[in-house]
Amino acid sequence: MSEPAVRRALPGDAEAVTGLIERAIRISTAGAYPADAVEAWATGRTAEAVRAMIEVTDGFVATLGEAVVGWANLDGDEVDQLYVDPDAGGQGVARRLYETIEALARANRLDQLTSVASLRAEPAFHHFGFREVDTDQVAFNGRTFTVVRMAKHLERALPGQAAVRRDGRGRDVAGPDHNQAGRR
Repeated sequence: MSEPAVRRALPGDAEAVTGLIERAIRISTAGAYPADAVEAWATGRTAEAVRAMIEVTDGFVATLGEAVVGWANLDGDEVDQLYVDPDAGGQGVARRLYETIEALARANRLDQLTSVASLRAEPAFHHFGFREVDTDQVAFNGRTFTVVRMAKHLERALPGQAAVRRDGRGRDVAGPDHNQAGRR
């Protein structure tokens, strides 16, 4: 099984990302919210809206082969969206997307990341080190959803100390760019 590649989202990815979001919501959130709410959430955005999001936020897609299997974006200090195709679950897609977002936040010298997580996404954000700040009700596409407001404090490296981590092969790497030429 190959690892997902992560790259900047391009406006041309909007259709694939829109389809991915709709599919992920319909399949992955079934049971977390009533069926009519899931349908409202799944159909609540257009490709044009996603394209605009790609153009004004820091968006990334994860791919396996040529297929777009994940999407995440950073809007200010908020991890605004994080979606994974259900067929690509368990393959590190969410982790790779989140690592990319966090590395960008650190490069931008942010002190924290926030997220308004769905009930389905809350466990993933806990796994990434976020803590619950509050629960809330938000309106979207004519429905109201219970969400969890979350935050994560970002520790900064000491002056002169590079933020180094180990990749899956035990090598020291400084950032999330797993897709440089000649790699994997």
